[in-house]
Amino acid sequence: MKIKELKEKLEAKTSEELFGIDEQPEQNCPKVDKGLKAWYSVERDIVGYCKDLKRCDTVEEAEKIGGDIEWAIGSLDIVAEYEELRKQCEKIRAWGQGWKDIAKKLIEQRSDVSDLLADKFFVLLETESSSCS
Repeated sequence: MKIKELKEKLEAKTSEELFGIDEQPEQNCPKVDKGLKAWYSVERDIVGYCKDLKRCDTVEEAEKIGGDIEWAIGSLDIVAEYEELRKQCEKIRAWGQGWKDIAKKLIEQRSDVSDLLADKFFVLLETESSSCS
């Protein structure tokens, strides 16, 4: 029976639900893009503050710009962004491991797996089989 038919028959929403595997995580790209956008925005601000520092006439002006730099750095929550990415990577790994485990079970049930082997191992297996004959 095809997986699609089995999902419909058992009313499973996804293949992952059907086989008891972690759900496929959402794309990481938007999270990466958000982090990069925030990083470049703060970098641009700091470059501007550095130019302003060169034009300062008083210590007070420099201190104000220093405060602006501190604020810009403080507004960038890199730790939170990386923590989100770490969690996503863990979900991707668990999802992939679930499919890998199912694939291994299916492969181990086959008597001949030669059609699944990488080319270099297929050649080795064929060479070994022909030398034993």
